[in-house]
Parts: sequence; structure tokens; C-alpha cells
Amino acid sequence: MPHGAPILVTGATGNIGRALVKQLSAAGVTVKALVRDPGKAAALQAPGVEIVQGDLADSASLDAALAGVDHVFLLSAMQPNQVELQGNLVEAARRAGRPHIVKLSVYGAGPDAPVPFARWHWQTEQQIEQAGLPFTHLRPNNFMQNLLGQGRSIAAQGVFYDSIGADTQVSQVDIRDIAAVAAHALTEPGHAGKTYHIMGPEAITNNDMAATLSGVLGKPVRYVEVAAEDYKRTLMGYGVPEWLADTLNALNAYYDSGYGAELTDTVRAVGKKEPIAFAQFARDFAQTFKTPA
Repeated sequence: MPHGAPILVTGATGNIGRALVKQLSAAGVTVKALVRDPGKAAALQAPGVEIVQGDLADSASLDAALAGVDHVFLLSAMQPNQVELQGNLVEAARRAGRPHIVKLSVYGAGPDAPVPFARWHWQTEQQIEQAGLPFTHLRPNNFMQNLLGQGRSIAAQGVFYDSIGADTQVSQVDIRDIAAVAAHALTEPGHAGKTYHIMGPEAITNNDMAATLSGVLGKPVRYVEVAAEDYKRTLMGYGVPEWLADTLNALNAYYDSGYGAELTDTVRAVGKKEPIAFAQFARDFAQTFKTPA
């Protein structure tokens, strides 16, 4: 995976960004890791990694970060103004010599998607294409690592909650596999103009995940389906903004309609690895599910 010019990774302190920086560094690729607060970037320190302070809201910082770069990984936190923020990067890329942008999008992205953030991602995809920039769009399904947010409940009570149907199948994907696909798309020829749907190796239900966790942890784990309004109220009680609680319920309704079970071979074909199954994920993060935080 050798690569000449440094690769700019935005969202570098997030889960996917950290995994990508780690994989690129391990492969000997030079990385510019864009972070808002260098004090929070200690986990990114690795050979060939330059910590670059910047913000998607600060165009001048983006111009500086893009200097000498020919490939960019574009990712930012989900938020209502993400189209504007990611658009700032797209415009900076136009000024900087048109680097290839590998955009972290989402499964189901489209102009009429029932989930708001899927529409936002589609808007940015369109902006990149209309700007005439080389692009690769990555559209992963739901992340296995999202379950880590309920690690305390699983550890303490042997239970996790959501508003998705207990038997709704979703091809959950490990973020380490998403990072592997991104790493190859950023460092190899042949990926420009492509849209990759990234799925795990199996379509599983929350009941399936509970059964797997029970076996791995050696104790009963169960899934409890919660009505959408109750789930929203609970999330907001933990400080989740109303728009995000509504979005998560909309995503679950989308999956309940039967749209989350698609399987693809992208991790093997592009990421050059076997996709991580949920059982392996559960073993890798067993300690999180065993010890209440």
C-alpha cells in the first residue's frame, strides 16, 4: 500500500478515523490527521502521522491542511450542518488542485432517503461530483461498534435496548473493515468514480447479537425492543438532541422495512481481507461488555 504524497484524514479522532490512521501508518503511508484539538490526538501518534490543527468550519485551516495532498478521506460527525461543513472541504479541494476525495457516506444515501443524514450524505456526494473532483463514495451499513454505547447496560444488567425489531436483519459491519476499504481506496488506482456498499459478512438480528454475546460472555444477555416514543424519551433523558433521537428512530424504521439485510463482497474485494463477523467483534470487545464503566 505504498503512497507518495501524504493523505489527509478528516475526522481523525473518531472511531473510523483512528482506525484508518492506524492502518495507513502501519502500511508506511504518510498521513496528515486533521484535528480540532491536538490535545485530544494522543491516540493518533504513530510513525508517519502529522497532527494538523484545523476545522471544517475554518476554510483557511483547510487550505493549509490540503497543501501537498493528493488524496483526502472526508468524514465529520453527524450534525445538522454537516453538508455545509463538508462542503467547505470540497471547495477547499477545488482550490488545492483537485485531490481525490474518498467520502465516508452511508448505506441508503439518496435524495429521497427516509433518514435525514442519508440525504445529507447524498448532497455532499453530489457536490463532490459536480465540483469535478475524483471521488470514491463509501456507503457502509450500521456499525457493530454502535453497540459499545450500551456496554454498561450489558455488563451490569445483561440487557440492551433499541427501537428496532428484535428479528430485523441488518448486515452490521465492523469499523475496522470500513477503514480497510478506505485505506485501499486512498492508496491504490482504480477506485475513482466508484460507489462501494460496505456490509458485514452476515445479516443478523438483535436477538442474534444477544445470543452471541451470551455465549462469549458466559452469561445471559437479552435484547429489549422499546417503542419509538419511549426510546426517544430515554435518549433525550441522556442528553441526546431531539433531532438525533428522531433520526435514530427513523433509521430503525427504515431497517424494519426490510432494507438493511443486503450483503456485498466489498470488504474482501476492495479491503483485501475477510470481513469481521459479529462473534469476532464480541470477543474483541468482551471486556467492554463485562465491566460496567
